[in-house]
Amino acid sequence: MNTTSKSFERESSLFPEKETNIISASRRSDIPSFYARWFIERIRAGYVIVRNPFNRNIVKRVSLEPDYVDAIIFWTRDGSPLFPFIEEIVERGYFVFFLWTITGYSAPMEKYPVSIERSLEWFQKFSDRIGADRMALRYDPIIITDEYTPDWHRKNFEKISSELKGYTSRVIVSLMTPYSSAVRRMKNAGIDFETEPMKKSDVREMLKNIAEIAESNGQKIQSCSMAGELANLGIPDGACIDSDWLSKSSGKNLPYIKDSGQRKNCLCTKSIDIGAYDTCPRGCLYCYAVKNFVRAEKFAKDFDFKSEGLYFP
Repeated sequence: MNTTSKSFERESSLFPEKETNIISASRRSDIPSFYARWFIERIRAGYVIVRNPFNRNIVKRVSLEPDYVDAIIFWTRDGSPLFPFIEEIVERGYFVFFLWTITGYSAPMEKYPVSIERSLEWFQKFSDRIGADRMALRYDPIIITDEYTPDWHRKNFEKISSELKGYTSRVIVSLMTPYSSAVRRMKNAGIDFETEPMKKSDVREMLKNIAEIAESNGQKIQSCSMAGELANLGIPDGACIDSDWLSKSSGKNLPYIKDSGQRKNCLCTKSIDIGAYDTCPRGCLYCYAVKNFVRAEKFAKDFDFKSEGLYFP
């Protein structure tokens, strides 16, 4: 056992009794994009070390053995680096799902943006492999600026939704949450954005149109943590990690358990997040998971894929 493992030996000598375990990979970092090789190594090892993001002295060993994992939820903008391993993951008996963000923003909004064409291509490839019922399109956050107008979003979403007709039946949208760090970065970049978009009639009309477009393409639309603000526009509240969605697709009975670690208005069922903040180097100005872009880029550059956990030493 190496030095890192010894520090967790007392806590992790035995895994807990079986319970519903949904692995979130991850709200805190784009694991498929930047840490796919690390992830498959952890799958092969059968466990991962997770450090509490708010108290680095609290760590736990999470089993990744198939018998202990009911579902794996991947959050990503570009899952292509994971594709060479998806066959192995599925053959090992894991039920995998994707929450795939496609927005079409460019620099400086995102330092390393993913083109819509690339996003659509790889979304479709994964859908063909694991099934459309395990793929969800996230069109969020919706940010209104002089460049990204309501009309731009309407046309942009129509293209994305149409291209993914038959490749997914779930669409998740939300308006930008004004986290202080995100607001500061956008202002420093000289980006003026609408701080109260729901007060704008053209924004409300755009959201209504988006709901209609999704429906026309056979996609059930919902919002993420919007506390009912979009319901009268045809976009009801919903969960991203949805126990009903996971149960129906996997054939398992996964009960809803409120995830107390998420935002107040989050409706997701409880999951175990194996990622870490300040590790995604994509450079999205509006991101809540990265406070220091330089630190995140350095982490990704220096990271050892053989590490037991995705965390800072």
